[in-house]
Amino acid sequence: MKFLPALALSSAAVTVTAAVGSLVTTPDDLWYKALKKPSFQPPALAFPIAWTALYASIATASTQVLTAETPAPSTVQPAGAWQREQDELERKVRHYKVALGANLVLNAGWSAIFWQGRNYKLATAEAALLAASSIDLARRAYQIKPAAGVLLLPYAGWTSFAAVLSGAIAKLNP
Repeated sequence: MKFLPALALSSAAVTVTAAVGSLVTTPDDLWYKALKKPSFQPPALAFPIAWTALYASIATASTQVLTAETPAPSTVQPAGAWQREQDELERKVRHYKVALGANLVLNAGWSAIFWQGRNYKLATAEAALLAASSIDLARRAYQIKPAAGVLLLPYAGWTSFAAVLSGAIAKLNP
C-alpha cells in the first residue's frame, strides 16, 4: 500500500476509535468521582495526554506495517523465493489489519462498558482482552517491521496497566 492511503486509513481508524471512546467517557460525572480508586490511579490529566500519544503511535506503527515491502529480489535467490516472501508479507499484513480492527473495537468497547454500562467486572475482563490484543498487535507489527512493533510497546504497557487499574476499581467498588 502506498504511504498516503496507509496513513489515511490508519489515522481514520484511530480517530474513529478515539472519538467513540471520548463520546462515552464522562470523568466529571458524580458517580465516577464517588468511586473508590486505588492509590496508583494516575491524575486525571494523565489520561488525555497518554491516549493522544498512544493513538498517534498506533497510527504511525500501522502506517509502517501497511507500507511494508519485500526487498527487491536478488539474482542469487532460488526461483520463486522472492514471490514466496512477498506472499508471506502480504499474509502477515492482512492478519495485522484484522488484529488492528479487533483491537480498536476492544479499545472503544472498554469505554462503553465502564463509563456507560458501569459494569466494572466486565470492564476488567474486557481490559484484559484489550491488553492481550495490544501485546499481540505489537508482536505482529514487529514481525513485519521491527520499529513498528517497538512503537506499539507503550500501548501494550498502558493497556496492561489499565487492566490492573480496572480490576482494582472493580474490587474497591463491588
